[in-house]
Amino acid sequence: MRTKLLLGLCLGMILVFSSFSGCSSDHQPSSITITPADPSIAVGATKQFTATVTYIYPFGRATTKDITSSVTWSSGTSTVAAIDANGLATGVSAGTSTITAVLGKVSGTVTLTVTTTPTPIENSIYIGGRFTHYKPLYPMHMMQLNSDGTGSQTFNAIGTGFNGDVYALAVQGDGKILVGGLFSNYFDGIANHDAGNIARLNADGTFDTTFNENPVSSLFGPGFNATVSSIVIQGNGKILVGGAFDRYTDKNPSPDFDPSHGGLGHIARLNTDGTLDTSFKLLGSGFNNSVSTIAIQSGGKILVGGFFDSYDDGIPNSVGRIARLNTDGTLDAAFTNGAGTGFNDEVYTIALQGGGSGNILVGGRFTSYNNDGFAGQSVGHIARLGKVTGVLDVTFNLGTGFN
Repeated sequence: MRTKLLLGLCLGMILVFSSFSGCSSDHQPSSITITPADPSIAVGATKQFTATVTYIYPFGRATTKDITSSVTWSSGTSTVAAIDANGLATGVSAGTSTITAVLGKVSGTVTLTVTTTPTPIENSIYIGGRFTHYKPLYPMHMMQLNSDGTGSQTFNAIGTGFNGDVYALAVQGDGKILVGGLFSNYFDGIANHDAGNIARLNADGTFDTTFNENPVSSLFGPGFNATVSSIVIQGNGKILVGGAFDRYTDKNPSPDFDPSHGGLGHIARLNTDGTLDTSFKLLGSGFNNSVSTIAIQSGGKILVGGFFDSYDDGIPNSVGRIARLNTDGTLDAAFTNGAGTGFNDEVYTIALQGGGSGNILVGGRFTSYNNDGFAGQSVGHIARLGKVTGVLDVTFNLGTGFN
């Protein structure tokens, strides 16, 4: 009898433990969370959503898992927003739509707001550089500030950003941000994106995959082969880029076309999708040294400053660290260097007074300027030039300037 009791107890224990073991593997999805939680985009812009499931185990233990590519995505109002199988939503018209992610019997939702205007805050500020910390945040080389100087906690909220320095920023009319510098990668919390010294971000800091991502295979990789120092957007949306580069690789889809463009001569113009505009500067080798700054006058002509002293648009021309180009990339010979030798040292920055229609302010390492072929005139690292021919404005900076 005692033996039978012990056996019964043992069997009971075996049954109990067997039942427990079965329960431990029987975890079920409890909830789905969609991020970002309070999304907003402009018409035509995109937003990447992420779905995370929470599993509940016996005794209350819980785990989470990214299931973005496993759920079924839907938009409650397809006339306001569309969403693809990977959770990428596109704004169609102004309004709101419920975005839903379903896995089996469990689902999660968020409300997406679509606006007719860009989503960045009216007075938000974008900054780029060599930094990796802005208390209490840890942005990598670029971030957005609110109008009161606090760091935005929604811009690229889950990514680490660029892997190198940012030197140039330009905001498009649709709120997207063009970024240039010395980097090769951008992580937006969704994926690592190849970015050869230039990239375009959506208004929320996610990577814009419609801009020259994954170009046709090339020995030179995507983007520019050296530093981008200046980015300026023309009135027609095309993008002027200056820097230390001489090559650009774009995503031209033709299989028999080499997507790597050499001999750019430190300046290039891109189309709105990031492909090279081959109608710009058709002939010549461009500048013989780096471009630091670009500015567009109200008539569309292009002012360029940098380290160079010559420009070849099919004909070699001497230009002393500053030049003006026509809209097709040919040299405007009417601007100063038709007779003069320009500045005697590097130009770092150019600004236009009067919203682009006024005179030209120039700053740099230079100490003299020659606009007439005769003796150079002393200028202490800053000068103002006439908007038409680039003649030195002698009424500005009557002293010796900066030291």
